[in-house]
Amino acid sequence: MIRRSRRHKLEQTRQETNCREKTKRQNMNSTNSRPEQCCGVHGRRLELFCQEDETFICVLCVPRHSSHNFMLLHEAFSIYKDKLKNALTSVESKVQELKNLQKKKAKEIADVQASRL
Repeated sequence: MIRRSRRHKLEQTRQETNCREKTKRQNMNSTNSRPEQCCGVHGRRLELFCQEDETFICVLCVPRHSSHNFMLLHEAFSIYKDKLKNALTSVESKVQELKNLQKKKAKEIADVQASRL
């Protein structure tokens, strides 16, 4: 039991150190690469997305979110990317509608001003 907990603690410390070292290296060499994000509490790599809290968590944070639903980060990115695309399409169509309305109103104003002359 003691060996297992020591081994687990040693592995956790290694992972925390690796995560911090990777982040430092990537921050120093950050050209096009995204730095790996680490858990602020455990120092481990963020691997999951808590759907209820809408936060990224590491595997050690799971007990704190015991009754929550999780998904892998790439799945969450895909879902939110699709939602953003849909929202953008909707906004773009509304902008186009407003431009058309603006043109129509400008024409009506021009017609009214022309009829006054």
